[in-house]
Amino acid sequence: MKIPSRWRPHIDTAFRSLKTQAKKKKDKVSKVKGFGFHVSYGSDAQKNSWAVDVVDKRLFWGSGMVDIKKMAMWEFFLHLGQEAAKVGIKGDMWGGNWGRKPVRKDGMKYYDSILTSKGWQKSGKEVKMGWDSAHIQGLANTRDNKEKLARLSMKGLKKLHDKSKKTS
Repeated sequence: MKIPSRWRPHIDTAFRSLKTQAKKKKDKVSKVKGFGFHVSYGSDAQKNSWAVDVVDKRLFWGSGMVDIKKMAMWEFFLHLGQEAAKVGIKGDMWGGNWGRKPVRKDGMKYYDSILTSKGWQKSGKEVKMGWDSAHIQGLANTRDNKEKLARLSMKGLKKLHDKSKKTS
């Protein structure tokens, strides 16, 4: 991905522990309970993340910012989504599409909007950006993918647990 040079992309979050994820869910900054694209383990019990949260390191999510900086933050997320789409991260693999209506075409899920320098446009009308615009993941949000990640994570955690029992 090539984000314009005026931005300072920063990976704020990748892997999250189950404890950290539970707190994010409690604080209502995540809708995921338990395993997910940020919270997964490999079958070898290694920490694994299929998602990152990318922000501009000067703007982050814009909490408490004056309007002009918030506008810059949203412009950064628009560029992030545009560049992500160019490398195949499309539809619900980018959190900027979450909460927006998907459209089916040729059996594939996609979102019927385009990015322009003015923001999201659809039939000449502005469209709201999804609720987690910093989020990018490497797998589509399918039930099958989520179940595979959970099974793999459980296998990895069992291995980690068994290993800790042997050393105690």
